[in-house]
Amino acid sequence: KAADMVQDLFLELATDAEQLSFPILYADARSGYALADLRDQPKSLVPLFEAILKHIPPPAGDIQGGFQLLVAALSYDSHLGQIAVGRIARGRVGVGDQVARIGQDGTSFHKVTRLFIFEGLSRHVVEDAEVGEIIAIAGLGQVAISDTIASADRPDALPGIDIGQPTIQMTFGVNTSP
Repeated sequence: KAADMVQDLFLELATDAEQLSFPILYADARSGYALADLRDQPKSLVPLFEAILKHIPPPAGDIQGGFQLLVAALSYDSHLGQIAVGRIARGRVGVGDQVARIGQDGTSFHKVTRLFIFEGLSRHVVEDAEVGEIIAIAGLGQVAISDTIASADRPDALPGIDIGQPTIQMTFGVNTSP
């Protein structure tokens, strides 16, 4: 059965049994359909959208709390300067808002000059964003991965990302090729 084959495929990757409990859909994007059961007639992508709504939880976080974001990646623009990328953990932010950058070197205050959200592979300029969104934010000066960007009136730091020291691994062995 196809469902058993899919489950066997992911069996090696799972670290606990809960990860093996997932819906299986059969889809053809080019033809524009998804099926929950192979006996169903191909009609539309509605089964895919229904599965997303049923199984994917909405973003967690307090929209009423002060803005809070952990910088997970960096980008650069020759006109805007350094751009911080991350997911909003709490609250909302808009262009022109005063924010605090909390880093290892202390706290500094900045004004948000540009805000982007991601849609697919592209970035779109927006005026504001809220909890759960992955955004790119400009106007923060020198920012580093693991910095927290928070509302200026409630600068609470998030736990940082532990970035390990660079390492290299080499294996030496006898040449066994012909």
